[in-house]
Amino acid sequence: MIKKPSFLILLIIAFAPISYAQEKEEILTFADHLEKCIPFKSEFIHPFSGQTMQREIVGITNDECLYTEEMPNNGTITCRYILEQLAIIAKYYSDVALSESHSTSAEITINGAEQEVKTTYTINGKEVENPMQELLQNETCVISGYE
Repeated sequence: MIKKPSFLILLIIAFAPISYAQEKEEILTFADHLEKCIPFKSEFIHPFSGQTMQREIVGITNDECLYTEEMPNNGTITCRYILEQLAIIAKYYSDVALSESHSTSAEITINGAEQEVKTTYTINGKEVENPMQELLQNETCVISGYE
């Protein structure tokens, strides 16, 4: 039996403290609107690509909070949040905005045709849970635009 090689790719992206009060306020305003599912549009810097992207809280439809966000290379993430989830998600954004430092790292293991991604989030040097990770796994949020 021939064993296929296994590759490990480690990607670490660290972000400096938010240096502009305006950016911090924009994130806090976004988090406040998200917690209440009040329609809101804003721009943000994508953490992996560094590109300026659009995000929008569309509002409540069918007892869910509809949210969309642009992703690099013409992708989109669409979330249909259960209203009870909003406080937890908004708190994560607020914690990031108010932090002295935060980072995201992704470890991708490729073994043949299979791949596994482990993402780690830190705020002020402490590893934290990002609620978006679970929401992607349970398909509350769906990424589209990629083949």
